[in-house]
Amino acid sequence: MTSRERLLALLRREVPDTVPIFIRGVSPFGDKMNWMGRFDESYERLRRLVFDETDIFHAVGFDSGFFLSGADIPIEQAVIREDEDWRDTQTTVRTPEGPISSVTRRSRHNLYEVMEVKFYVESEADLERFLSLPYKPAQPQVKGPLAQRQAEIGERGLVVAGIPSALMYCHELLGSEGLGLWSVLHRERIEALVDMLAARVLDYVEYLLEEGAGPVLSYGGPELAVPPLMSPADFHRFVTIPDKPIHDLVHSYGRHTWVHCHGKIGTVLEDFLEMGVDVLEPVEAPPGGDVELADVKRRVGEGIILMGNMPYEAIISWPPERIEAKVKADCEAAMAGGGYIMMPAASPFESVLSDEGFEGYRTYIAAGRKYGRYR
Repeated sequence: MTSRERLLALLRREVPDTVPIFIRGVSPFGDKMNWMGRFDESYERLRRLVFDETDIFHAVGFDSGFFLSGADIPIEQAVIREDEDWRDTQTTVRTPEGPISSVTRRSRHNLYEVMEVKFYVESEADLERFLSLPYKPAQPQVKGPLAQRQAEIGERGLVVAGIPSALMYCHELLGSEGLGLWSVLHRERIEALVDMLAARVLDYVEYLLEEGAGPVLSYGGPELAVPPLMSPADFHRFVTIPDKPIHDLVHSYGRHTWVHCHGKIGTVLEDFLEMGVDVLEPVEAPPGGDVELADVKRRVGEGIILMGNMPYEAIISWPPERIEAKVKADCEAAMAGGGYIMMPAASPFESVLSDEGFEGYRTYIAAGRKYGRYR
């Protein structure tokens, strides 16, 4: 099978020739949207290895406007603080009810040191200002970028279209602390905001589907409500209920969904089944997560394709024999009947990939081909 055939067979819940292997965050096409695209040349050999030996999900993203509105919204940016280490940039949005603003702090030395020091919504008045903005469904150019990605990937894998989620947008407005506090102190406001943003997401996804996006559509955001950040009941209210129509819509077009969710998913695993998720990752083992592959496989059966469970730190620090033993155990736990994709649970984030790190990836991939064969 080609990688494309292998992944499509898996999505159809068929048993492929071997367990697919996806290396998260490493684009063999030099894609700057991709996490690894920003790293230095020490990653070049990993890029080549991924292209030659793995099954690739090639990401494509589209313009989504300002919180999914394609309306003409006045936005201004200005540097408000700067020293030898940090730069603070303020983004101000002029709404009909007055301005709202956020402040982003970025390191001047490391691309990955980025933090929000002020969020758009800090009061109910700020929320009213945000809600006063005009909404016109965003309709970006889709067919051109999609065709480019499909031409690049060919038979090496599948194109994955990134889509937003309502809860992620709530987080962008309020931040983690604000979202948690408002879910208790301003419950009705948060419920209404999630539902409003979910309706916008549905408009946006339907447009992408009509334009041919797929065959896989992917989003993150559920991890913002995974216990202990919120309760299982809150996860159901803020993720399961608003997100299920998105999965139903994608499936009605014959396409597939992929959800990214870090954290301890053990108490909400069945919610992903209820939503209709096709692919769930990174399904983290303890201590980062709280689920073992064998137990997850037992609980979801053929309902969800599982991707991940291999700790990233294992790839870059474990001896080869330990990496191989983990791969063997994971394949034995999850590959029966199909429905499993090997993947490290995180993207590489070192500025320079060490020789040990590269050898860890090479051992991981070789072990997957050895122990993940169905026939």
